Amino acid sequence: MRLGRWRIFAESRADAPDYVADEVAAELRWTPSYAGNRLADAVELVESLPNTLAALESGEIDWVRASLIVHHTTVLDPEPRKQVEAEILPYAATRTVKLMREKLTREVAKADPDGAVERHQRRVPDSTVEFAPEEDGMASLNVYGPAETVRPIFDVLDQCARSAKAAGAKVRLGMLRLDALAGITLGGQLQNRVTEFRVTIPASPLAGASSTPGEAHGYGTLTNDVVQKLASGPNVFWRRIVTDPLTGTVLDVGPRRRHTVAIGEFVKTRDRRCVFPGCGRPAESWRVGGGSLTRRRSQNRA
Repeated sequence: MRLGRWRIFAESRADAPDYVADEVAAELRWTPSYAGNRLADAVELVESLPNTLAALESGEIDWVRASLIVHHTTVLDPEPRKQVEAEILPYAATRTVKLMREKLTREVAKADPDGAVERHQRRVPDSTVEFAPEEDGMASLNVYGPAETVRPIFDVLDQCARSAKAAGAKVRLGMLRLDALAGITLGGQLQNRVTEFRVTIPASPLAGASSTPGEAHGYGTLTNDVVQKLASGPNVFWRRIVTDPLTGTVLDVGPRRRHTVAIGEFVKTRDRRCVFPGCGRPAESWRVGGGSLTRRRSQNRA
């Protein structure tokens, strides 16, 4: 959308406030919520931040910086908002987004110190720790909370990581911080943790016709070697979910199974060789409690 249309975009809301976001969304192939947010930003720029709009239209700043000014200053009354805008615009034109965001936060707090305290108190109940699966068998653990709580947590992890680095660790600090977090939070409790894997695999790998990775419930898509690593714990339960390889439709949900070392030794003694059609490998080659044994056993008698 051309920058010159911001004014028209904003003025159109006054003519049809209930429908303009839907019309814009249909025209530009946006979602209604995204169109509504952009429309709200346009109104803020035209009505409250004309200098920011002028800087955006002239190319002095880009949309990312203009949006930051809109969202950070919306909590201020009109006069302090203009003061913050005047302070931040020259800075925004020559600084990175990160530095600009930090200065915006400082300027807004300086312009309304009492409001800053109130907003902080309102945000504290929103504190959270959330898990999110990522690509390539990775995951994120996102922490959001009061700075006076979160920063000391990071400092402890960073200190542990730097101590390990000084002792000769070759990996980067970020990985060492994760190692420290795992050591502090899991520690000796790792052996007592009970985990259930709802492993979703297409029917074709079960038939031996594909090596497509499976998906562990709560973990996302995982390669077979990662599944085997996770499955090697002592308190792991499995629930097999078989899907159609073309449609993804669930074909079968198996019972909850706990594959212990004792069960693995029993199966080895009972069958002596893999009973999966076409295999015949000696039972001694199975990895007890790992993915191979579990995969074979799930296809034949238990």
